[in-house]
Amino acid sequence: MNRLGFLTAILFGLVITLVPTIGLTKDNVCNHIGCTWLATGTITKVNGNTIYLLAKDNIVYTVLLKRTEVIFEDFATDDNSLRVGDTIRVYGTISGPQQIQASRIRVFSRKPSSQTVSEPESDKLIKIIVEPEPIAEAGTKPPATDEQPANWSGRGLVTDIDYAGRMIKMRTSTGQYTINAANARLVHGNKIIGLGTLNQGDAVRITGRLVGLNEIDANEVRVVRTHIEAENALPQKPISVVGIIQQIDYPSFTFTMSTESAPITVLADVDTLVQLQGKKSAFMHLKPGMRVRMSGYGSLATGFAAKEIQIISISP
Repeated sequence: MNRLGFLTAILFGLVITLVPTIGLTKDNVCNHIGCTWLATGTITKVNGNTIYLLAKDNIVYTVLLKRTEVIFEDFATDDNSLRVGDTIRVYGTISGPQQIQASRIRVFSRKPSSQTVSEPESDKLIKIIVEPEPIAEAGTKPPATDEQPANWSGRGLVTDIDYAGRMIKMRTSTGQYTINAANARLVHGNKIIGLGTLNQGDAVRITGRLVGLNEIDANEVRVVRTHIEAENALPQKPISVVGIIQQIDYPSFTFTMSTESAPITVLADVDTLVQLQGKKSAFMHLKPGMRVRMSGYGSLATGFAAKEIQIISISP
């Protein structure tokens, strides 16, 4: 073999040896640390000397910019720094899972953005710790971080209110408590109310946390009954009275009857026991003029709910 043929064989062998190690990209089988890496994508986030690249495989890569050369294509720009939205091509090596140490970045196009990153200093060491957000399981609600669990519940009457300091004093069967209502929800029925609507004498139910000697940090203050409702409530007394039926309204199951003192209105329902000579009867058998004994509860102003109606005599 002449010298020319010998040199040709040596060069061909070198080319065969070097080709597998040059130009490796993310699409090749080499994916371990130290492999050469090449990809094109869009910058989605800039964080100091680190950028995040959304590649064409829809994977976001972390790109480190230590001693990285940045090259801009032929387009007008007033800032030689990387921005969110830039379309770039990254040349570098794999330094970790989905993490690239870039040696050169070529910027193809640019979109306006307020986020920029300056060219990295060659001797600056940056350590980034990424903590992924916890993923909640399906069907679960995130725990409330600003509300402490309630460990105390009680009922009582409001004895004093500090509207400015949002403090309430409440008398219970076991003593007086001081209620901090600064962070409490005030409820009356199904309606949220303000502290200004609360008054002395209101009956309330408190749920919250015991934070001191007879001191409660309330989560909820629920008005069970206002003092006005209690004052206006008519007394409901048991009664047993004899009288004569004056008028009957069968659809509403009501009738009026005269008594020795005053006429009264009586209401019956399906649970009212109607008796005639010791036998069970029905409301429909009642007639005007009958003498009856009515036992029930109520007042003269609101009427009486009959528990039992006993027919004494039938009108002629």
